[in-house]
Formats: sequence, C-alpha cells, structure tokens
Amino acid sequence: SRAHVLLSLSRQDGIEQHMDFESRYTLLQLFAETTSSEEHCISFEGIHLPQ
Repeated sequence: SRAHVLLSLSRQDGIEQHMDFESRYTLLQLFAETTSSEEHCISFEGIHLPQ
C-alpha cells in the first residue's frame, strides 16, 4: 500500500539526516491521508499541531 511505501522510505538508513522538518511534516501528512481517522489520532499523538 502507499502507507507501507512511505514507511519504508522513511526508515531507510540515513534518510532522516537528509530531510528537513518541512519534508518530515509533509511525509506525516501524506501518511495520515492513508490511515483512518482513529489511526490518524494515534500516529499524531504527542505532536502539537498549530490550530
């Protein structure tokens, strides 16, 4: 699934060092779109998003 692909990409060795915050945030948004609303709440637990 697309979610699995995004997770695989985000877990590649060293990719974290090459992604700035905006890129990570975009990845989180894309991942959130692939999940249900319940999973979305869980995946963003502890992350304070601007309202």
